[in-house]
Amino acid sequence: MLLEIHRINPDRTDPVRNNFILTKIQIKIKSGLSLNILLIIMNLSLKYGLGIYV
Repeated sequence: MLLEIHRINPDRTDPVRNNFILTKIQIKIKSGLSLNILLIIMNLSLKYGLGIYV
């Protein structure tokens, strides 16, 4: 399973890309990783304005 964390681009100068990625981090999640870790990541993403696509 691949978890992609997309940071929303705060720069509004480009009307097409203004809601797209500033940085993109791909984290490979091993099958043994607990759901709690995933929920913590999701909580942090909501807190800091990141979008998560699983």
